[in-house]
Amino acid sequence: MYLSSSHVPPNRIYNNSSADIALFGYFQWKKNVQDIQGEVLCVSQFTLLATLKKGNKPDFHKAADPKTARELYEYFHSKVQNLYTAERVKDGVFQAMMEVGLVNDGPVTLEIDTNPAKKEDNASASASAS
Repeated sequence: MYLSSSHVPPNRIYNNSSADIALFGYFQWKKNVQDIQGEVLCVSQFTLLATLKKGNKPDFHKAADPKTARELYEYFHSKVQNLYTAERVKDGVFQAMMEVGLVNDGPVTLEIDTNPAKKEDNASASASAS
C-alpha cells in the first residue's frame, strides 16, 4: 500500500503547456501534481476488482472485506497526504454511492498496480498458454 501511495505525488503525468504538444506533436510528461500545485482526489473503487469470468453478474470475491478495505483505504489516503500537501489531497465517502464529476487533464488514465503476485500470475498464465 505504501508503494502505491508513494507513486501518486511524484509521477510526471502533466505537460508543461498545450504549446508543447503543438511544438513536439506529442505529450511531454514533464510535470507532476506537486509542480503544478494540483489536487489529488482519492476515491475507493472496489468495483475495479470485479470479474465476469463466470456467469452474467460481477464477482467481487477478490475484494477485501469492508473493515479491512476501509483500513487500507484510510492508510493509503493518509500516506498520500503525508507525501504531498494534506489540504490538497481530497477523498470521497467510503462505501457510498457517489457521483464524481471531473475533467481529465491529459490523454490517459493510469492504473498504478504494484501487486507482484498478480504480475507473477499473469506471467505464469502466459507461459502455460504457449
